Amino acid sequence: MVFIYGSAVFLFPPVYDRAIDLHWLFRALIYGVLIIIVEFISGFVIKLLVGKIPWHYKSKLAIAGFVRIDYLPFWMVAGLIIEFIYTYVILR
Repeated sequence: MVFIYGSAVFLFPPVYDRAIDLHWLFRALIYGVLIIIVEFISGFVIKLLVGKIPWHYKSKLAIAGFVRIDYLPFWMVAGLIIEFIYTYVILR
């Protein structure tokens, strides 16, 4: 899991550079969707390599057990928090 969440260090800056001029709500949506995509791909690859994943969602809103769509608002907020940290801690 550390490697999956740690990938934000490499994936976030190019997204931030392209999205920074957009409205904050649209940026949040982009961050949330991209986090869900990374989580889905990570879960898919782990399942291919190991046979199961450390998490398996069993909700009606889950996609193949890899991601939950209802988590989107939380990932949107997480993306804005990462943006804040990146903008006011890393870039300064």
